Amino acid sequence: MLNFVEIVMVGILIFSIVSGGAIKHYYRIRGRNLPAGKSTLESRAQKVILFSCLTLFGLLYSVLAPFLLLFGYFDQILGWSTISSLLAPSGIVLVLQVLGIVLYMIGYAMFVAGRLALKEHFAEAWAPSKLGKNFVSSGIYSRIRHPLYSGGIIYLTALVMFFQTWFGLVVVIPAFMIMVRAASKEEKFLKEKFGKEYELYMKRSGRFFPKLS
Repeated sequence: MLNFVEIVMVGILIFSIVSGGAIKHYYRIRGRNLPAGKSTLESRAQKVILFSCLTLFGLLYSVLAPFLLLFGYFDQILGWSTISSLLAPSGIVLVLQVLGIVLYMIGYAMFVAGRLALKEHFAEAWAPSKLGKNFVSSGIYSRIRHPLYSGGIIYLTALVMFFQTWFGLVVVIPAFMIMVRAASKEEKFLKEKFGKEYELYMKRSGRFFPKLS
């Protein structure tokens, strides 16, 4: 039997699947004729690791898990990947679930804001980039240079917390490391391409989170 917090999370995850898929499909059609550049990731190994980690985690905990919770099969199918039974006696499970929901909404909002700001110029880190005449510095990008990475890291961490999944944590740690490296590579490329303009932009924006001053 689902508790109220789990019902809320199931609803949020289903909404995320539908809305995220719609946004991706809409801008993929609009951007299919844009010139393609190189992928941010240099090595094939990084591309395979990032794609595999995010796909596996997404399928298990963003797509499959909410429906397993809804129909009461989560423990039977994914229970092995969590430590919730060990944490239950301490009463911390509910705290982690509530915190997970809050962080997920923050992270997903950052990701969607970044996705909408990029419009048809969005490309997955392992795919060829979509080239534009200038870099995006409007919307959430006016304060954060990599809201897709920071938002993704936050909402993936939130899912790890909500489901208390040790397996999910093991899966996403390599992805986080590659995202941080990719952000650095992107900035190096953009500095070389746009020069002083991008350097000034870097001074007034934070890499993953807004600057406090």
